[in-house]
Amino acid sequence: WEDLMKRINEMENKYLKDLLNNIFSDEDVVAKYRSAPGGEYVHHGFVGGLLEHVWEMIDFAAPYQKYYPEADYDLVTAGIILHDIGKIIEINQVGTVFEFSTEGALLGHMQLGLELADKNRPKDMPRKLWTHLAHIIISHNGMFAEQKPVTIEAAIVSVVDFGSSRVRQYQQQMKDGLEKPDEISQYSKFIESRVYIGDRVWE
Repeated sequence: WEDLMKRINEMENKYLKDLLNNIFSDEDVVAKYRSAPGGEYVHHGFVGGLLEHVWEMIDFAAPYQKYYPEADYDLVTAGIILHDIGKIIEINQVGTVFEFSTEGALLGHMQLGLELADKNRPKDMPRKLWTHLAHIIISHNGMFAEQKPVTIEAAIVSVVDFGSSRVRQYQQQMKDGLEKPDEISQYSKFIESRVYIGDRVWE
C-alpha cells in the first residue's frame, strides 16, 4: 500500500494526484480498497485481490512507455488505480465470503467507481482531463464493455486489465487441477475454453 501511495505522490499531474489523495484520505475507503477482491469469483477473488490486480496492471503497463511514448502515463496509472475502485462498494465482504451489495447489483462497479471519482475530483480539474479519466473507467472492459476504448490510455488500461485477469484465470485452473490426474480441465465459462493443467516435463 505504501508503494502505491508513493507512486501516486510521484505523479507530475497535480489534478490526478489531488483526486487520488482526496479519495484515499478516507480511511474507510483505504481499508476497503486494501481488502477488496478483484472480483467476486472470476479473477483475484480473494481478500486483497483488488490491490494485487492493480499492482500487476501497473507493472504490465510500464514497458508500454518505451514503445508508446504518446500516451500520458500519469493518466494511465490513475486509470488503473481507479478502474475497479467501484468494487469496494459493489461487493460486500463477510469474513472471506463475498456477495453483491444492492448498489452493486443495480449499478455495477463502473458506475459506482465513476461516482466516487467524480465526488472527489478537484474543483479546478480541467473538464478535458476529467473526461479522459472517466472514459478509462467506463471502457476498461474493452471488447466486453458497452463503451469501447477510444484513447490510447484507455486502450493500454483495457489491455493490461485483460492480461492480468485472463492469465490469472488460467493460473487458477492449473492450481485447481494439481491433485487431479487429468491433463485437461473442465470447460471454463469465463475463459470459454478448457485449460491444459498437466506438467511441463518435456522428456
